[in-house]
Amino acid sequence: MIKLNRIKKPDYLDDQKVLDETEEAKKLFDPAVNETTSLKDKKKKFKYSRYRDDRVKDALKEMCNNKCAYCESTFLHVYYGDIEHFRPKKFVGTKSDPRVPGYYWLANDWDNLLLSCLFCNQAKKNEVVQNGQLVEITIGKQNQFPLNNQALYDTPRAHQTWSNGGSTADEGARLIIDPCKDDPEKHLQYHKEGMVLPKKIKQPGQDIDDPKGAKSIEVFALQRIYLVQERKKRLIDLELQLTTTREVFKKLNETNFNSNPVISSYYTDRLKVEVDKLFYFTHRLMNYSAMCRQFVYAFLEDELNKTKAAIRNAEKKVHEKMDA
Repeated sequence: MIKLNRIKKPDYLDDQKVLDETEEAKKLFDPAVNETTSLKDKKKKFKYSRYRDDRVKDALKEMCNNKCAYCESTFLHVYYGDIEHFRPKKFVGTKSDPRVPGYYWLANDWDNLLLSCLFCNQAKKNEVVQNGQLVEITIGKQNQFPLNNQALYDTPRAHQTWSNGGSTADEGARLIIDPCKDDPEKHLQYHKEGMVLPKKIKQPGQDIDDPKGAKSIEVFALQRIYLVQERKKRLIDLELQLTTTREVFKKLNETNFNSNPVISSYYTDRLKVEVDKLFYFTHRLMNYSAMCRQFVYAFLEDELNKTKAAIRNAEKKVHEKMDA
């Protein structure tokens, strides 16, 4: 998962029909306005449709780099993609246990929409490794929105938007990563076998898992076995380029610049070319770029003695060329 920049919302979302649908949802789902109809019946009566417009999806594709906002997989060659509501629209919870009405007033809110693959967004059966065993479980975000304060689920919620302090008072209690608000790389880390893990937070006596990282891995199904395998394949490709770069660096160090200036100059230039190739893996359009950035930065710092500032500067130049 990488940090995303929320681009300008499509003008379509200010269309009167979109605004009317939002007002209709408020009248139906707001418990203070409609106390007599059950949540189950409200869900049956109302079908959201306006956010599904192709203009919305096209903008989300651009914003999310044609990848899933959560797992960073490209999928548009085999699947249209889901317009994902970060805060669930109809209810919060599961089909069997819908805890409370969802964030119905945010169904057409641009700041609540992301592009997601089917497996991160929908509840599907997936194989995952638990306690060293491969097990099949139903996982995926669907209507989950975990908070670290359960009482907030039952707190009356005003129809607020992000611009006036967050969608509700629960923003500070949110337990999953919003890639448009949070920097996912501060919460997640990657294993050389392709697994994603929560980062560690230093505490007196012991380190603990980052809560937002741990819960996001669970809710977005980021440890499903086929996804882990795809990340591992990407790391194999990256390792080939790391090996080439390592060998060129070794050749450069073995060359005496004074006695072999031409050869030294050749390996100096060659090293820059090979390092630049590493930054292709970290570009925002590439699969699993956050994972690749972790390993590329570690290699350049530990083996080539580069500073983070120098790495960022070199990476920026390569990415600017790629974007040109």
